[in-house]
Amino acid sequence: MNRLSPVQLIDSYPLKMRVELAAPSDRPTMIKHAKDIGLEFYKDIRLIEAGDLPKTSGYSPSNTYQVSLGVRSAYERPFSGLDFEFVYAGRFVCTESYFDNRKRELSPECLAYQYGLTILYGSIRETFTTMANRMGQHGAFLPVLSFMEEKPPETTPELTGPN
Repeated sequence: MNRLSPVQLIDSYPLKMRVELAAPSDRPTMIKHAKDIGLEFYKDIRLIEAGDLPKTSGYSPSNTYQVSLGVRSAYERPFSGLDFEFVYAGRFVCTESYFDNRKRELSPECLAYQYGLTILYGSIRETFTTMANRMGQHGAFLPVLSFMEEKPPETTPELTGPN
């Protein structure tokens, strides 16, 4: 039996895409652990205002969120021979039918945040791989990551480090 996901993607789009070849001396020879990758993340969520939704969308602004995810190589630590930064945003709606007859273990905001980050990261991984291949860096992939344990920030986060 097919089950409806608690979060549906309305749309997503890149806000920033930058990929540059690193100097040959900056390229790592081997990555042994995920922590050695040195990726930096920016994550944010906000409730969408009624005026930000098309009138014909049929979505309720009370459970519609914009989620943003930024991923970049750590400052002066290129990944797979590439220095990069991606920022994607998407609008997500928590479906009311999902919560009918179910106990709410997580808030709609938390669900939109977790599912939104996961979906956006998949888009970033795909874009990174495509751009890396076109730049001759065949076989460069971002690791598979899960955001399903993330909790929404209480304040607007900032990405640290110059870039």
